[in-house]
Amino acid sequence: MDFLGFSGMNRLELVFSLCALIGGALFVLRMVLFMLGVGDGDGDFDGDADLDGDGDGGTSAISIQGITAFFMMFGLVGLALLKTSGAGPTIAILGGAAAGFLALWTSSQLYRFFRRLQSSGNVRLEGAVGEEATVYLTIPEREIGKIQVVVGGRLRTFDARAEGPSSFTTGERVRVTKVVDGNVFVVTGLE
Repeated sequence: MDFLGFSGMNRLELVFSLCALIGGALFVLRMVLFMLGVGDGDGDFDGDADLDGDGDGGTSAISIQGITAFFMMFGLVGLALLKTSGAGPTIAILGGAAAGFLALWTSSQLYRFFRRLQSSGNVRLEGAVGEEATVYLTIPEREIGKIQVVVGGRLRTFDARAEGPSSFTTGERVRVTKVVDGNVFVVTGLE
């Protein structure tokens, strides 16, 4: 191992060094890939059926990222204790293990925080029930027209039909009473 710069090291120093190098390289690589959105386990596949998959690979304490953080800190702290403080092998191993477990826990907490920052982008149509809307395209009696209503803080246009034997003309103000068929609003006149 002379060509790698590991000459003159005892076995424990070599173990600490390899843990720090390999764990650190993999930790940094996984962190960069995570920040770029690669390999985070999300998927959306369309075909005859709509299938959504959502993995949560970075939020459990025992993840690839956590394990690499453990080995990185185990190696760095263990080697530092062994070389600079003159601590014996037992203290260096225990100190490295403690630092490794702390890094594993911290890594899991950071990833949990980052995952909470993600949003799905889905619009909950039920949030518009009870809201006022404006008729965008005339809603004939027992037929579908269009309304504009604020959903999720944004003005959006949706299909709508009148509740009962009513019709509404463009520009009229109405109230959303419910959602039917997944994405059609039922509206009534304002009272």
